[in-house]
Amino acid sequence: MVFASNEPHAPWRSGPRERYDANKLTLPSWLHDNQITRNALADYYAEISALDEQVGRLLKFIEDAGQHSKTMVWFFSEQGSQFPYGGKWSLYDNGIRVAGFVRWPGHIPSGGLVDAMLQYIDVVPTLVEIAGGNPLASDTGRIGAPDGKRGFDGRSFLPVLQGDRSVHRQYVFAQHTTVGVFGYREPYPSRAVRDERYKLIRNLAFENEFWINGIHGHAVYKSWQEDAEKDPGLARRVKFLSHRPEVELYDLKNDPFEQNNLAGQTEYRKIESRLGKELDDWMQQQGDLKEDENLMIPRMLVTTFLALVLVSANGKENKHEDTFSIKGKYAL
Repeated sequence: MVFASNEPHAPWRSGPRERYDANKLTLPSWLHDNQITRNALADYYAEISALDEQVGRLLKFIEDAGQHSKTMVWFFSEQGSQFPYGGKWSLYDNGIRVAGFVRWPGHIPSGGLVDAMLQYIDVVPTLVEIAGGNPLASDTGRIGAPDGKRGFDGRSFLPVLQGDRSVHRQYVFAQHTTVGVFGYREPYPSRAVRDERYKLIRNLAFENEFWINGIHGHAVYKSWQEDAEKDPGLARRVKFLSHRPEVELYDLKNDPFEQNNLAGQTEYRKIESRLGKELDDWMQQQGDLKEDENLMIPRMLVTTFLALVLVSANGKENKHEDTFSIKGKYAL
């Protein structure tokens, strides 16, 4: 069974808004603080609470049916929010680093947390292995897998779930192209690679303007524009949102919200070169080399809707909530 919710998708009108006093919220550092932003954030949090209640009802349904010990539960979110710098329609970690947990009574440790870097493409191979199959022997019917055959792009992270490994990928990749997104003005294809510490982003049509109605047509962004008239620092951030350089490089350990671009700096040249080669190899493996296609074909970041996936499984009764949180999950 799959449950797919559209919460917290805009417009943010659902959920217990009364729980959130906009004036008492602590805003993330990447948000500009004004009343319009605060009100919108409170609306957004209310919709997240609505999603939380939906998930709670589904988990209770499993309990009431007496299927807790026989059901595997997966939860993954989709992408970041559409606030300016909230991550949606971008390759910043606010957008591609998503929430995830797995509950499998009797098979995975309760309350576990892992920082392993995973991607959405790893989910299906993992389920195949859990079901008793061999994902390495699977034939998807399409050539171009990383091993040159017709298998999955992703690979099973079952050893991570079982606590046998804490590392899954050395690199994760992401891509987005605004073509096909409602309210876009110009194509703005971007590609990215990151390791445990550094992120490299290439904006393939950086001369164009990044403009999407969901961000730039929203009251929050418009309020930032007004405030920027008297705030030079905010004015730079507003401009950067739509006009980015060709290459961006970030030290995610010291700059988790990716605000200090290190691209082109001598001391980071080797890191930029190493990540660039990994990105080149991945793009070639994906057949993602023709810039004209990036500008014409709606190749958007592959994500899933907010989903709760329930998989029947044989498990031993466990008195604890066997929920395993995946901290390092990335969308692609």
